[in-house]
Amino acid sequence: MLKHIAAIGDVHAEDELLGRALEFCRERVESTFCVGDIVDGSGDVNRCCKLLRENNVSSVRGNHERWLLKNEMRLFADVHYPEDIEKDNLQWLRRLPSTLVFQSVRGSVLLCHGMGEDDMKTLLPTDRDHALSSNTELVKILRENKYRYVIKGHSHRRMVRRIDDVTFINAGTLLQKHGPGFCIIDFGQQKVQFFDFINFEITACEPLRLA
Repeated sequence: MLKHIAAIGDVHAEDELLGRALEFCRERVESTFCVGDIVDGSGDVNRCCKLLRENNVSSVRGNHERWLLKNEMRLFADVHYPEDIEKDNLQWLRRLPSTLVFQSVRGSVLLCHGMGEDDMKTLLPTDRDHALSSNTELVKILRENKYRYVIKGHSHRRMVRRIDDVTFINAGTLLQKHGPGFCIIDFGQQKVQFFDFINFEITACEPLRLA
Protein backbone atom coordinates (compact mmCIF):
# COMPACT_ATOMS: atom_id res chain seq x y z
CA MET A 1 0.00 0.00 0.00
CA LEU A 2 1.36 3.37 -1.03
CA LYS A 3 1.57 6.49 1.13
CA HIS A 4 3.47 9.05 -0.95
CA ILE A 5 3.09 9.21 -4.74
CA ALA A 6 3.68 11.72 -7.52
CA ALA A 7 1.08 12.29 -10.22
CA ILE A 8 2.09 13.77 -13.56
CA GLY A 9 -0.59 15.16 -15.82
CA ASP A 10 -0.83 15.31 -19.60
CA VAL A 11 2.79 15.36 -20.82
CA HIS A 12 2.38 16.35 -24.50
CA ALA A 13 6.05 15.71 -25.33
CA GLU A 14 7.37 18.28 -22.81
CA ASP A 15 10.57 16.30 -22.25
CA GLU A 16 12.50 19.02 -20.41
CA LEU A 17 9.76 19.59 -17.83
CA LEU A 18 9.14 15.86 -17.50
CA GLY A 19 12.80 15.24 -16.78
CA ARG A 20 12.87 17.94 -14.11
CA ALA A 21 9.66 16.66 -12.50
CA LEU A 22 10.92 13.09 -12.35
CA GLU A 23 14.26 14.15 -10.89
CA PHE A 24 12.47 16.24 -8.25
CA CYS A 25 10.14 13.40 -7.27
CA ARG A 26 12.68 10.58 -7.33
CA GLU A 27 13.73 10.75 -3.65
CA ARG A 28 10.44 12.16 -2.37
CA VAL A 29 7.87 9.50 -3.28
CA GLU A 30 7.42 5.75 -3.34
CA SER A 31 6.01 5.63 -6.84
CA THR A 32 5.17 7.95 -9.75
CA PHE A 33 2.10 7.78 -11.97
CA CYS A 34 1.22 9.45 -15.28
CA VAL A 35 -2.31 10.03 -16.57
CA GLY A 36 -1.42 9.78 -20.27
CA ASP A 37 -1.43 12.09 -23.30
CA ILE A 38 2.31 11.62 -23.57
CA VAL A 39 2.41 12.28 -27.32
CA ASP A 40 1.50 15.28 -29.50
CA GLY A 41 3.53 18.34 -28.60
CA SER A 42 6.56 20.33 -29.67
CA GLY A 43 9.16 18.54 -27.52
CA ASP A 44 10.99 15.22 -27.84
CA VAL A 45 8.35 12.51 -27.57
CA ASN A 46 10.87 9.65 -27.70
CA ARG A 47 12.80 11.12 -24.78
CA CYS A 48 9.52 11.41 -22.87
CA CYS A 49 8.77 7.74 -23.42
CA LYS A 50 12.28 6.75 -22.37
CA LEU A 51 12.14 8.91 -19.25
CA LEU A 52 8.85 7.35 -18.19
CA ARG A 53 10.11 3.84 -18.90
CA GLU A 54 13.53 4.27 -17.25
CA ASN A 55 11.97 5.81 -14.14
CA ASN A 56 9.41 3.00 -13.83
CA VAL A 57 6.49 5.42 -14.07
CA SER A 58 3.13 3.67 -14.15
CA SER A 59 1.12 5.27 -16.93
CA VAL A 60 -2.25 4.91 -18.58
CA ARG A 61 -3.18 5.62 -22.17
CA GLY A 62 -4.71 8.98 -23.08
CA ASN A 63 -6.87 9.88 -26.04
CA HIS A 64 -3.80 11.22 -27.86
CA GLU A 65 -2.08 7.83 -27.64
CA ARG A 66 -5.26 6.18 -28.89
CA TRP A 67 -5.43 8.59 -31.82
CA LEU A 68 -1.74 8.13 -32.62
CA LEU A 69 -1.95 4.34 -32.64
CA LYS A 70 -5.01 4.46 -34.92
CA ASN A 71 -3.47 7.26 -37.03
CA GLU A 72 -6.53 9.42 -36.36
CA MET A 73 -7.00 13.12 -35.58
CA ARG A 74 -3.62 14.01 -37.08
CA LEU A 75 -4.69 17.39 -38.50
CA PHE A 76 -3.83 19.73 -35.61
CA ALA A 77 -0.47 21.31 -34.73
CA ASP A 78 2.50 19.39 -33.28
CA VAL A 79 1.05 15.92 -33.87
CA HIS A 80 3.15 12.78 -33.99
CA TYR A 81 2.79 9.85 -36.35
CA PRO A 82 3.58 6.21 -35.65
CA GLU A 83 6.72 6.49 -37.77
CA ASP A 84 7.98 9.28 -35.47
CA ILE A 85 8.08 6.90 -32.53
CA GLU A 86 11.03 4.56 -32.00
CA LYS A 87 10.10 0.88 -32.09
CA ASP A 88 10.59 0.14 -28.38
CA ASN A 89 8.65 3.25 -27.42
CA LEU A 90 5.83 2.45 -29.82
CA GLN A 91 5.52 -1.04 -28.35
CA TRP A 92 5.43 0.47 -24.88
CA LEU A 93 2.69 2.90 -25.90
CA ARG A 94 0.66 0.05 -27.35
CA ARG A 95 0.82 -1.82 -24.04
CA LEU A 96 -0.44 1.06 -21.91
CA PRO A 97 -3.75 0.21 -20.22
CA SER A 98 -6.73 2.55 -20.19
CA THR A 99 -6.90 2.39 -16.38
CA LEU A 100 -4.80 1.22 -13.43
CA VAL A 101 -5.84 0.41 -9.89
CA PHE A 102 -3.53 0.50 -6.87
CA GLN A 103 -3.90 0.51 -3.12
CA SER A 104 -3.05 3.49 -0.94
CA VAL A 105 -2.88 3.47 2.85
CA ARG A 106 -6.32 5.14 2.77
CA GLY A 107 -8.06 2.99 0.19
CA SER A 108 -8.25 1.96 -3.45
CA VAL A 109 -7.12 4.39 -6.17
CA LEU A 110 -8.20 4.46 -9.82
CA LEU A 111 -5.77 6.02 -12.31
CA CYS A 112 -7.33 7.02 -15.62
CA HIS A 113 -7.06 9.70 -18.28
CA GLY A 114 -10.56 11.09 -18.74
CA MET A 115 -13.07 9.37 -16.50
CA GLY A 116 -12.88 5.63 -16.00
CA GLU A 117 -12.68 3.79 -19.31
CA ASP A 118 -13.76 6.84 -21.33
CA ASP A 119 -10.68 8.89 -22.23
CA MET A 120 -12.81 11.78 -23.53
CA LYS A 121 -15.02 12.25 -20.49
CA THR A 122 -13.86 14.62 -17.79
CA LEU A 123 -14.82 16.35 -14.58
CA LEU A 124 -14.32 20.08 -14.09
CA PRO A 125 -14.24 22.05 -10.84
CA THR A 126 -17.31 23.95 -12.06
CA ASP A 127 -19.44 20.95 -13.05
CA ARG A 128 -22.81 20.90 -11.30
CA ASP A 129 -26.27 19.35 -11.63
CA HIS A 130 -26.80 18.09 -15.21
CA ALA A 131 -23.07 18.06 -15.99
CA LEU A 132 -22.64 15.56 -13.15
CA SER A 133 -25.78 13.47 -13.62
CA SER A 134 -25.17 13.10 -17.38
CA ASN A 135 -21.53 12.01 -16.93
CA THR A 136 -22.12 8.28 -17.28
CA GLU A 137 -18.59 7.21 -16.30
CA LEU A 138 -18.69 9.42 -13.23
CA VAL A 139 -22.09 8.04 -12.22
CA LYS A 140 -20.78 4.50 -12.71
CA ILE A 141 -17.74 5.11 -10.49
CA LEU A 142 -19.88 6.64 -7.75
CA ARG A 143 -22.46 3.84 -7.94
CA GLU A 144 -19.88 1.04 -7.83
CA ASN A 145 -18.23 2.58 -4.75
CA LYS A 146 -14.98 0.66 -5.42
CA TYR A 147 -12.51 3.55 -5.19
CA ARG A 148 -11.67 6.11 -2.53
CA TYR A 149 -9.70 8.24 -4.99
CA VAL A 150 -9.61 8.83 -8.75
CA ILE A 151 -6.49 10.41 -10.25
CA LYS A 152 -7.09 11.74 -13.75
CA GLY A 153 -6.12 14.25 -16.41
CA HIS A 154 -7.48 15.29 -19.84
CA SER A 155 -8.81 18.76 -19.00
CA HIS A 156 -5.36 20.17 -18.03
CA ARG A 157 -7.10 21.80 -15.05
CA ARG A 158 -5.82 20.94 -11.59
CA MET A 159 -8.46 19.89 -9.16
CA VAL A 160 -9.11 18.24 -5.84
CA ARG A 161 -12.84 17.61 -5.51
CA ARG A 162 -14.86 15.24 -3.39
CA ILE A 163 -18.19 13.88 -4.65
CA ASP A 164 -20.02 11.54 -2.30
CA ASP A 165 -17.29 9.28 -0.89
CA VAL A 166 -14.82 9.65 -3.79
CA THR A 167 -12.08 12.29 -4.08
CA PHE A 168 -11.12 13.24 -7.64
CA ILE A 169 -7.64 14.61 -8.29
CA ASN A 170 -6.67 16.15 -11.62
CA ALA A 171 -2.91 16.21 -11.96
CA GLY A 172 -2.91 19.08 -14.47
CA THR A 173 -0.48 19.15 -17.39
CA LEU A 174 3.14 19.73 -18.34
CA LEU A 175 2.11 21.66 -21.46
CA GLN A 176 3.91 24.98 -21.14
CA LYS A 177 1.09 27.15 -22.50
CA HIS A 178 -1.41 25.70 -20.00
CA GLY A 179 0.34 26.43 -16.70
CA PRO A 180 2.63 23.41 -16.31
CA GLY A 181 3.11 21.50 -13.09
CA PHE A 182 2.58 18.24 -11.24
CA CYS A 183 1.60 17.07 -7.76
CA ILE A 184 2.69 14.91 -4.86
CA ILE A 185 -0.04 13.16 -2.90
CA ASP A 186 0.40 12.19 0.74
CA PHE A 187 -2.39 9.73 1.45
CA GLY A 188 -1.32 9.35 5.07
CA GLN A 189 -1.56 13.07 5.83
CA GLN A 190 -4.49 13.51 3.40
CA LYS A 191 -2.69 16.27 1.51
CA VAL A 192 -2.02 17.19 -2.12
CA GLN A 193 0.95 19.42 -2.89
CA PHE A 194 0.88 20.95 -6.36
CA PHE A 195 4.02 22.36 -7.94
CA ASP A 196 4.30 25.01 -10.66
CA PHE A 197 6.99 25.35 -13.29
CA ILE A 198 7.99 29.02 -13.45
CA ASN A 199 10.75 29.65 -15.99
CA PHE A 200 11.55 25.92 -15.73
CA GLU A 201 12.04 26.21 -11.97
CA ILE A 202 9.82 24.22 -9.59
CA THR A 203 7.77 26.23 -7.10
CA ALA A 204 5.47 24.75 -4.44
CA CYS A 205 1.85 25.89 -4.21
CA GLU A 206 -0.30 25.99 -1.11
CA PRO A 207 -1.14 22.37 -0.15
CA LEU A 208 -4.75 21.17 -0.44
CA ARG A 209 -6.64 18.74 1.75
CA LEU A 210 -7.78 15.42 0.29
CA ALA A 211 -10.86 15.01 2.48
